[in-house]
Amino acid sequence: ITSSPSSIASCSITFSSCRKKEKTESVEPDTEQATALDNNIAETIATDIEAIGSQVIESSTLTIYKTTGSGIIALSPCATVSSNTVTKTYTVDFGTSGCVGYDGRTRTGKLFFNCSGSTPTTAIYYRNPGFKMSITSSNYVVDGNAVTINSKTITNTTPAGAPTGTNLTWNVVSNITIAKANSGGSITWACDRTKELTSSYWPCY
Repeated sequence: ITSSPSSIASCSITFSSCRKKEKTESVEPDTEQATALDNNIAETIATDIEAIGSQVIESSTLTIYKTTGSGIIALSPCATVSSNTVTKTYTVDFGTSGCVGYDGRTRTGKLFFNCSGSTPTTAIYYRNPGFKMSITSSNYVVDGNAVTINSKTITNTTPAGAPTGTNLTWNVVSNITIAKANSGGSITWACDRTKELTSSYWPCY
């Protein structure tokens, strides 16, 4: 598939920070730049979690899918994957000592993926119309940034039986809180977006 992603999103981000009191002349912080940086952190983490889920459900591993080349997905073979195809649940455990991915990021903790809400039940892959993946976490940390997934759901909204050449679409709803590394404050990132994979080819099996 040759594609370029596009999306229509309604997102909001709030952040807080802790600063030491200094006996020097105060300088007004560049809040616009800080917000952009925080949004980038949250966006990167949220997208990464989605990529991990789609890969694990596709192959039940983090070691054989897109680990090299221009289409690399930044995952790691040091993570442990457990799956239950009956309940359609998957767990990715990055351990507690630090699991370094192909992207150089260090991850610890667990991600849980539940696809039991997919309709029809034959929609078992990210690319299938009606596929639905709900995500939660436990002590998940990326490069010192502690990530709490309050809620995150991805639903494939491509119409069933759509004609060949129809672009694949997903609805992504996220509410994630991130405690930044080195006591750098916190980010609350909430997003409800429609993602479209342009130049994709449906049906895609």
